[in-house]
Amino acid sequence: MTLKYIEPDSSIIDVGSGNGRVLVYINDRKKMKELIAADVSEDALNMAQENGIKIFHADISDLEQLKKLPKADYVLMFEILEHLLNSEEILSWAIGNSAKGVFFSVPNTGFIFHRLRLLLGRFPLQWRLKPSEHVRFWTARDMRWWLRELGFKNYILKLYEGAPFLNKIWPSLFGQGIWVFISTSEEGVNNSDCTQRPSKVESKGLIPFISV
Repeated sequence: MTLKYIEPDSSIIDVGSGNGRVLVYINDRKKMKELIAADVSEDALNMAQENGIKIFHADISDLEQLKKLPKADYVLMFEILEHLLNSEEILSWAIGNSAKGVFFSVPNTGFIFHRLRLLLGRFPLQWRLKPSEHVRFWTARDMRWWLRELGFKNYILKLYEGAPFLNKIWPSLFGQGIWVFISTSEEGVNNSDCTQRPSKVESKGLIPFISV
């Protein structure tokens, strides 16, 4: 999805980049002008550097450290915001630091398996090692509300992965992740592609307790 909206010969900063594999993937398919990786792991950054990526060692939860990063056409923050208490501040920084747009993704707490766990008295299982990894949670409806409250209107929201086929029919229930592109360019985004609409079942409110 991201590759579709990135213009060739652009500069990209990947915040929480790990070893830079996302940047390598993009550059292999569309030649970029500059690739920048920002992460707290020196080992991961060393691997990114081996692929010709410019690196910055930074605690991505520290706004002051992020302010030291150079500006770029695009900022990527995949599976990052759910780990941060100051997600609003970090997203605001990313918007101001990008000339063309910001891409980010978070888990969809409205995913069917998470809802079933809540129904059975268990919390959604979204972490890898321990529950404290995630401190922020969104459903698709929550995300639209959150972006609206933050003043963002020119964005694209899609849900991805999860249950094949069903995630196309009822994305907010069967999509496992939420992907967002906020345009910061004057051209904006195509209005017809601005947001993935709720399914007919959701919009009619036929099953309200799972319509998020």
